[in-house]
Formats: sequence, C-alpha cells, structure tokens
Amino acid sequence: RALTQNAQEAPARPALNPLTGEICDEGDRRPFAVMLAADHVARPLYAISQADVVVEMPALTNGITRFMGVFSCERPEEIGSIRSARHDFLPFAESFDAIFAHWGGSYLALDILKTGAMDNIDSIRNPYEAYVRRDDKLAPHNGFTSFPRLLNAATRLNYRLGPSEARGYVHIKGES
Repeated sequence: RALTQNAQEAPARPALNPLTGEICDEGDRRPFAVMLAADHVARPLYAISQADVVVEMPALTNGITRFMGVFSCERPEEIGSIRSARHDFLPFAESFDAIFAHWGGSYLALDILKTGAMDNIDSIRNPYEAYVRRDDKLAPHNGFTSFPRLLNAATRLNYRLGPSEARGYVHIKGES
C-alpha cells in the first residue's frame, strides 16, 4: 500500500509556528507527536529531520531510548519506524497540544490513553488505515505512517486540528 492518503485540506495559509517561531503554511495547526524508534537496527529513520521538535528519553531501564518527533510545518510522506507509547512522553505531547501517534504501548501509557486524556491514533486500532507495514523491513521496525495518513485519521476521528493551543516559546529574532 502507498504511504500517502489524501485528506481534504483547505488552502494553506502562512502562520507562526509556536514551537519554532518560524512562519510556514498552517504553522499554527495542531501538531502530531509521533513515537519513533531510536534503535540502531531501525535506521535509517524516516522524517525525523523534518520534525519541528524531537524529544529523546529512555524507554526502558537498560538504556534503550525512543524519539518523539513533533510535526507541524513539514508534512512528510513517510514517517517511521513507528514505536510504542511510553507514559513519560505523554506530558511532553500534551504540552505541545499534539495528537499523539504510536504503535501500541506500555500498560501504563495505554491505561492513561484509554481515559481519553489526549487525542491519539494507535496503530493497534489503525483507524482509517493511518499506519502500514513495510515489506522490506523486519518487525517490529516495519510500522510506518505519513503526515497525510495521520491528518486523514485525525480529521475522520473529529479531532481538533487547529489552531494549536500550545503556548509555545519566546522566540527572539537576531539581528543580521
């Protein structure tokens, strides 16, 4: 299956991204926080360089970490490998006012998400085919998505898409 699905989108309009201070098309749209692998065997990662913000934290006590890429300005056609939710990442995703995208999760994270604490798109339910498995990668590193797929799922799940309610950060413009 193709990684791209077309969501019905309104014409793009320039706006200030509260996470980066940059102007981009619909920069104030609510972002997606996507859980990504940090394992060496999952590399190369797709779209991590297109994230507005990347958070890396331990996933397990033995030193394995995970990335959470927060996407707003860039709209990657391929994002992955997608990994599971961990409860420590949830406050970060919430602080970015993000829709949380993940492939299953720890019991604690899933228990929190089941309460409706935040909008999330879980591959286990895979609403509206938000996720696909690639044949050229070994499990569990073969789960992928795209910005259009996430946007389509979020739209059809009636999640608020924008503008973002994230407070953002103070951005000081330097003199050139």
